[in-house]
Amino acid sequence: MQPESAPAGTKAPRATASILVPAVLVVVLAAQVVLLLGFRTELQELQAQAVENHELLAAQEAQIQLLRIETGAEGLGVRAVIEHIETHVPELTRSSTPQPQRLRAQALLDRALKATEALGPGVFPAISAAIDDPEKDPKVREWLMKAALRADPARGTQLLSDYTRGRRGGGNGRLRILAGKLLVESDKRLAAEALHDVLTTESHLGVRRPTGNDPVAQVRPPVHDFFNFIDLYVQSEHDQVEVTLLSLLNRRDHNLITKQRCVSWLGEMQSSRAAPIIRSLFSEPPSLEPTPLFRQRCVNAIGRIEGPAACEWFRESLKTAESPPVRAALQAQLREHCN
Repeated sequence: MQPESAPAGTKAPRATASILVPAVLVVVLAAQVVLLLGFRTELQELQAQAVENHELLAAQEAQIQLLRIETGAEGLGVRAVIEHIETHVPELTRSSTPQPQRLRAQALLDRALKATEALGPGVFPAISAAIDDPEKDPKVREWLMKAALRADPARGTQLLSDYTRGRRGGGNGRLRILAGKLLVESDKRLAAEALHDVLTTESHLGVRRPTGNDPVAQVRPPVHDFFNFIDLYVQSEHDQVEVTLLSLLNRRDHNLITKQRCVSWLGEMQSSRAAPIIRSLFSEPPSLEPTPLFRQRCVNAIGRIEGPAACEWFRESLKTAESPPVRAALQAQLREHCN
């Protein structure tokens, strides 16, 4: 006996359900997407409002700091800020100043920088003129440079570049180095360009070598701490640091301490191209009276660059080394790399 067949059309509900379920899921997902987009837009609006509120609060704080400075000063506006800086920098830099008073001076000078933001770019010329005053202490001029950056960052960084290159300020070496430090902190790209120009065209003697853009050699005042430019240049992260330092080692117009700084940095970089030059400088230092420290730096740099590959050189150098510090440096490298 054959079983009864199901009535025609009994499977239709299942087919309808199989069509409705995906459709409902699509609708639900679309609604969730709309909600997420709405939340995202709302979040972006809240973030923009938070930034705006932060900027408003910062501007209000700057105005408050300016009012506080003007209350205790003879002048108003930028004159009050400059007076404030001139008053409190000596307290900060004087070695005899007690630590609590030094911290207070630091806070008061930070207040002056904040107040400068309230004054805006219009006060930049006045601050720039104060920086150019050769009668002011270099540390006061350094803080005025910080204020110039707050007033107008674009013109402030250009001013720092000019000072670093020695184009302004009468070529004052100390001020050039202070400006270079601030420039590295505020604009590494511009700092790299300025410091590369200084290192490739000048020396501690202050003579500026001819270049394609400046075919006439110019005289700059000597910079006794010229080697500080090397440290700043490395910190600028210029893409030609290794090549530039190698070129300085080969120049005869650089003094021993300048080359010593180059040797140390090239050792840190593990520059294989520097190794032959450093070995040569160890044998014939760029001074009639080389200090043991210079040869120590050469030994340590070779150790960093070549490691065990330099063991034979360490042994041969030890045979002729007379200075106890140099012998100690060679022996230390032998213990580290050649056991």
